[in-house]
Amino acid sequence: MICLTGDVHHLSYRGVDTWYSAYSEVRLALRYSEIAGRHGVKVTLFITGKACRQEPALIAELSRTPNCELGGHTYCAFRSPLHWLWRRLGFSVTGPMFFQARDIRKTVRAIHSLTGKPISVWRNHAYRHDQYTYALLSNA
Repeated sequence: MICLTGDVHHLSYRGVDTWYSAYSEVRLALRYSEIAGRHGVKVTLFITGKACRQEPALIAELSRTPNCELGGHTYCAFRSPLHWLWRRLGFSVTGPMFFQARDIRKTVRAIHSLTGKPISVWRNHAYRHDQYTYALLSNA
């Protein structure tokens, strides 16, 4: 059995590996899915909610790829002034429980409203989580 997964961040994320390609992570994810599909391999891609807002046409196209399952990957990959503030105040980077719940809802809504499909898988950015994460995801 082959299990291919990947994380797909929003256009403005600009992580260290994005400097090596002229293409966005969403565009690269489309190519990745196409290659896997030609070989009969299914993929699960975890996307940020913000990617849905910044590249809606490409995410919609990705969601129509028959061998590709989309899952959540937080809204902004913990890159917002509020995430940094929570960290400075002594919380985990996920923020307090109410804020983390909001982030999950916002991501689920962004993906569902664009693709018309509910998500059933999730991977937090950098696998970061706290004692509330799993319960919040289960409730979402």
